[in-house]
Amino acid sequence: MRNLLILFLLIISNHISAMGLTQKDIDNLTQYIKSLQYRSNNKLASFGAFKISQDPGCYAKVGEKAFWKVDPYFVNLGLFGLLSTADKDRFNIVRDWLNWYLGHLEHDGTILNHWYAADGTDEKKCIDCISPVPCNFADSHDSYAATFLSLTYLYYKLSHDKSWFNNIIESKLELIGDLIISLQDTDGLTWARKDYKIKYLMDNCEVYDGLMALSRIEAEVFHRNDKTLKYENAASKVQKAISTKLYSTKTGLYITGIDSNGKDQYPGSESWYPRSVSLMWPQMYNIEKTATNRYKAQRDWLNNKWKGPLDWRNHRVSEDGSLTPSVGYAFSNAGDKVSGFAQAKFIIQQLTFPIIKDPHWTIGDAGWLIRNGILP
Repeated sequence: MRNLLILFLLIISNHISAMGLTQKDIDNLTQYIKSLQYRSNNKLASFGAFKISQDPGCYAKVGEKAFWKVDPYFVNLGLFGLLSTADKDRFNIVRDWLNWYLGHLEHDGTILNHWYAADGTDEKKCIDCISPVPCNFADSHDSYAATFLSLTYLYYKLSHDKSWFNNIIESKLELIGDLIISLQDTDGLTWARKDYKIKYLMDNCEVYDGLMALSRIEAEVFHRNDKTLKYENAASKVQKAISTKLYSTKTGLYITGIDSNGKDQYPGSESWYPRSVSLMWPQMYNIEKTATNRYKAQRDWLNNKWKGPLDWRNHRVSEDGSLTPSVGYAFSNAGDKVSGFAQAKFIIQQLTFPIIKDPHWTIGDAGWLIRNGILP
């Protein structure tokens, strides 16, 4: 009997060690995301927008007034996580964000980072801060657009809110889709921006997913066969190019980014970001339809590089101190929950709720951590 009890305790211990986050952890992360949204006054231009984090990213030179950045890319990533929860307000919250995003598009379908005061007033796209920040800026155009389209489709699939998709929404979504296509080079890959001629692995994986999402919206919501094929074909070109142009048969690894001449922009790099992190993106966005053995090779490379005294599962290995929960999600989602959940537990121990003082923690990080934590 004693031996059976010991065996039972060992089984329970191993089961607990392989679990993800607790429900309390998920609830804390969900509340963190919700706390970042401007939604106290629906008459303000900020209504529906999200701060990238709890800390202001700017103190104005004149008067030292605090402003918070709205970075659409990180918001999109965060809301994937929120939609994965059972929060009763999640659909209203995400729909208000979708409306904010579409209401702040530029004429060509791009969107810029925005800044607001704590109460949601004083909207700015250009701001003179004590520590300078870029003016009228977006880090990328392809990823901002693509992740928004993916989020929009996920919202539809989970909420079944077909009534939101009216003719105006249709036109704006197609404007965003056509923006992405305008960024495609002849090889099928997209430039990060028209004025920034680098084709990134991470961006293009997101672009593939975003264009496929739009093609499904055209098919399932608007019933536009021609548009469905248009965006699906564009997505297929990206997918094929990632598998060929952004993969090295010599190293067996994906290439982080190439320039207009096809030259690797990070030759020999072994950095955590973007090199190591970007290797996880093809598997998370299901790029390979046949050569899926490539995925394990990327994870093995990362594990071999980031082990020992600075193991990625329980250390901050990023050069800037970021926690990078996307990597843990990639491992858990691929079946290696021991590694993925270990990182999730390490990260949750670094956070303090409800005020997270970590200067590198963003809404996007919270989204990735939720997605990892809710995996069975």
